Amino acid sequence: MTDKHNQSFFGQSTGMFIQSSSKNEPFIFLQFIKKKGDGSWEKPSLREGKRVKCGLEEIIMILNVLKNQGFLCFFAFNFIINDFTINFETTFRIK
Repeated sequence: MTDKHNQSFFGQSTGMFIQSSSKNEPFIFLQFIKKKGDGSWEKPSLREGKRVKCGLEEIIMILNVLKNQGFLCFFAFNFIINDFTINFETTFRIK
């Protein structure tokens, strides 16, 4: 079993990467990218998209979302403040 893990999830217009650097570190990284207007994806290697470090407290809040609760987070890094909201939605559409 390795210490490092990388997992990616892609929708039609948004991608999410989950990275853990070590099983002994109390945090993970979440990175989000979007599909551009020309059909190409933002490139994390060019510092496009958003990258967030989540500690144990935030991970617990994410678990609360999975239990049908939500939360709002604010992160500051290099004088740039990012916020995001995570909500659990169950929406069914009948066509």
